[in-house]
Amino acid sequence: MDTTQFTEAAAVVHALDDLHEYWQQAQPEVSDILDGAGHQYVDLVMEGGGVLGIALVGYTYALESVGIRFLGIGGTSAGAITAALLAALDKPANAKSERVLQILADLEMFRFVDGDSDARDFVQCMLAGAGAFKLGMKAVQVIDNVRDDLGLNPGDYFLAWMADQLKEAGIQTVADLNRRLRDLPPDLCLRGSGQPLTADEAAACLKIVAADITTETKVVFPEMGQLYFKNPDRVSPAEFVRASMSIPLFFHPYRVTGLPKGAAALRAWKQVGYSGPMIRRRPRASSLAPEVAVK
Repeated sequence: MDTTQFTEAAAVVHALDDLHEYWQQAQPEVSDILDGAGHQYVDLVMEGGGVLGIALVGYTYALESVGIRFLGIGGTSAGAITAALLAALDKPANAKSERVLQILADLEMFRFVDGDSDARDFVQCMLAGAGAFKLGMKAVQVIDNVRDDLGLNPGDYFLAWMADQLKEAGIQTVADLNRRLRDLPPDLCLRGSGQPLTADEAAACLKIVAADITTETKVVFPEMGQLYFKNPDRVSPAEFVRASMSIPLFFHPYRVTGLPKGAAALRAWKQVGYSGPMIRRRPRASSLAPEVAVK
């Protein structure tokens, strides 16, 4: 798909013309943080919802077209994909939504169905609107997938795809991402102050929200990465997006092994509201969540 099918579609062009006309007349002040080019900086949080993740890019495309830029970017599930790409593709001052559109336009989404032949057949029948009898027969064939793996698809293709998109943008680790987010315009300041904001004051960040089904706690990556990884700054942000995208039954839960242990780790868990025993890897048959599984 060519992105011009979206950007030059009559309905999109008409909507943007109306938005730009309003913006020029009203000149709304939507943020107290701006740069010398007149961009206004806001925080953006995006929910999940399957293909809604694509619709979110249309929303950010329109906002960027009138000079809105993003400092804090958060998302969960489908929203996590858009959030990670907006944070990673370029420095905060530059518009990125059209590049996100192109990435999604080039994506063959059915490749996310990377389970065995039974899983692929079942998903194809669902997408094709198969009758109840045929769908029921296919469902029987994937009972073992759900029982043994808690989902139909490993999610390996999605993780590799996400990591590739970030790598092409020069982002391989959380440390790389943090450097990019801190690459702010030197004239970024509070409205009317004339005093430039430091990177610490601007606090540009990415927050990917998931749920740990073992400890039953909310997880915000990368800020809680130290609970799951010994060297969180060396982890690819794609891992966090994969965790957030672990759609129940469709994807296997994202599992983490080799968790940090010891008194410091226990104190860190208590700080986020978990007061149970230290999490250890357990045999697969002993629990519905045999390892730390993050959704």
